[in-house]
Amino acid sequence: MDEVLKDASIKRILNKNTDITRIDVKGEKKNFAGISERELTKRYNVKGVPTLIFFNSMRKEILRIPGVLTKPDFKDILCKYVDGLKAGCIAR
Repeated sequence: MDEVLKDASIKRILNKNTDITRIDVKGEKKNFAGISERELTKRYNVKGVPTLIFFNSMRKEILRIPGVLTKPDFKDILCKYVDGLKAGCIAR
């Protein structure tokens, strides 16, 4: 998914409305709340990589994308299912 997330059109959609955090599912690095990457993996029930999880401002999960997608498929999902990102999808 690295290449998809680096694509300029995808970055335009994501950069306006999201913060992206990458975690190592086996890592011990702790976040601002002192929770390790491994603990986050368990807390959010991540079963495989890559897994992208989108949360709203209330920290409620609104979309989970497990596995690798093509750029067009990823963009379609973002534009269809994530309300805050739809504005960035108009000029596709």
